[in-house]
Amino acid sequence: MSVLFLAICALLSCSHADDEKDVVPTSLPKLYVHYGVMSSRLPNGSRCADIYINQHLNDSTDYGMRFCNKENTLNRNFDFYQLYLLDGGKPKPSDCHSVNSDAYHFMAGHETDYIVAMQLYAAHNADGDFPDATTLFTGGFHGYNSETSGNFTPTMYEVGKAVYADGKPIAPNTSVYCDSVRVVVENMLQGANTEKADGSGRYILKQTITLTCKGGDYNIEVGLTPVEDIYFRQVNGLCFYNNFDKISFIGSKTHTGTYGKKQVTRADKCVTSIRQSNGDYFFDVFMAPEYGIGNQQYNDDQFNASIESAGKSYFQLIYRNNGLLVPSGKSLHFRGGYRFGSSR
Repeated sequence: MSVLFLAICALLSCSHADDEKDVVPTSLPKLYVHYGVMSSRLPNGSRCADIYINQHLNDSTDYGMRFCNKENTLNRNFDFYQLYLLDGGKPKPSDCHSVNSDAYHFMAGHETDYIVAMQLYAAHNADGDFPDATTLFTGGFHGYNSETSGNFTPTMYEVGKAVYADGKPIAPNTSVYCDSVRVVVENMLQGANTEKADGSGRYILKQTITLTCKGGDYNIEVGLTPVEDIYFRQVNGLCFYNNFDKISFIGSKTHTGTYGKKQVTRADKCVTSIRQSNGDYFFDVFMAPEYGIGNQQYNDDQFNASIESAGKSYFQLIYRNNGLLVPSGKSLHFRGGYRFGSSR
């Protein structure tokens, strides 16, 4: 195990030491985790991560979610990638971690971003190629000029990543049974008015993504800390691509029906989960309304959840047409995640 890997683990675990205590595994662990790597590398030199987290669904079927650095996107952003069913029926969760296995059955996922890009810009020294820009997206899978494919420079840089099983760090190319897993990723993002085509754009925001699972939900907390005074115009938090045909808004008081996956719909500000379903299974993206910016205090729109024309369903946490000023060093946070289950 390299000195660099140990240093990254120590750095990323310091601010999260109180979030999760060591978990003593039970005789039948809840999870199977495979922390693999891809052939491509991030700008920081590390290989793109490929993480499978499997658990039981019922007596005969297991399921899992795959999180990875999406090597086909401009930013190679770490993100949710796939939901899948697995052949089960054994005491321990399936150890399958290959999309080419006959035991692996794809359910949902896409190359698009699920931990969503944002509209943010610097309050001072707008020295990018678009000094007056406020509506370009950076981070997520959006590169230069909001582009999502082609020969464009990234707008996000991954500083480091650490993975823990039962509170202890694990190295790449490790498989383990455990009762809890935690992944911590730190990114730096450019602003709409600081990005440059030659790749020398200024990074103005630190983003910390913490993925945790202790069986059941796959929870995600995101911290946003400006390294200089910035404005947020729009922050969506989490979303998903609509693979299933039916969409519903859990918690809404005005939109209580079921909607088509391409039916542009904007619900009220009471939605706690967006659910896609196919009759047999449901797949939810959820937000914690009582935590951080999930409380809608910075959302000037009349909705907090929607189906959009891109075939995706989004939450919306911040919307300020003239921008929300956040000074350097002040952190904003939100919590949410992904949930899967049987409808039968």
